[in-house]
Amino acid sequence: MTRFRMGGPDGCAFVLVLVLARRARPRPRARSVLDQRARPRAHVIAVLVPCPCRVLERRARFEQLASSWPRYPEGVLVACPFCREMFHPRERRACAVCGVALVPLDKLPLSMDAQVEEGTAPQPEFELLPATYLRRGRGLLAILALAGMMAFFLPWVDVTLPDIVSYSGFALARRLGWVWAAGVAWLVLVPTVVSRRSIGKMRGARVAAAFLAAIPGITATLLLARPPHGSHGVPLKFTFGFGLYAALALSVAAFAVAVRFGGRVDDIRVKRGSSQGQLVH
Repeated sequence: MTRFRMGGPDGCAFVLVLVLARRARPRPRARSVLDQRARPRAHVIAVLVPCPCRVLERRARFEQLASSWPRYPEGVLVACPFCREMFHPRERRACAVCGVALVPLDKLPLSMDAQVEEGTAPQPEFELLPATYLRRGRGLLAILALAGMMAFFLPWVDVTLPDIVSYSGFALARRLGWVWAAGVAWLVLVPTVVSRRSIGKMRGARVAAAFLAAIPGITATLLLARPPHGSHGVPLKFTFGFGLYAALALSVAAFAVAVRFGGRVDDIRVKRGSSQGQLVH
């Protein structure tokens, strides 16, 4: 019987046969993308199909949160008191736009659009007036503001020495920057008055209109109290012109009208209806 030697040529041949046999063993074929899509892995299945315990836990949390929401009768919507955006009672507790707490829709008064559709007149002091409405100081204040703008371009200072020249309010403003306040105030007062087309808005603009009407008078008073003077030894002789006194008088008159802009609210004339036969408290 022949002995097998591992270190001899027979052993080397045996090792070579094992190596070749191992390489010749068929390897598993790599799965294609289609195979991977057709056979999802276990963790993908776990994500797509949640555990029943988690489903029950989420449902319990939702019911606990829903129990804290305000209860309203079925079919009643909630709305924002400010923008009137409507939601389902269980959808939100605050408005998504304004952040205001939602209230039942049936407890809110009719909006302005709904009042117009149903023919319900709004409050008398907020009824829209025609653009040509001139009562309650609206027309007088607008005329005074336009007159003040004209007075701003009239002569304010008449210089006789060293030169003979007249300076209007506009010309003085180009030399003294703070005089621009008078012209700008008259310019802003006109749209402030004309744009108010209801009694409520007129009354609400009293403070702004009075402030704008007082600015030209303050400017004229400062110019009268601290008149310009000569410099570098050159004498200066001048007289104040008609435009400055006109601006001061118009400012005082406009301020007196502005503080009563819009008039009273207890003597409003309504377009329809009357208080005849009604009990007045």
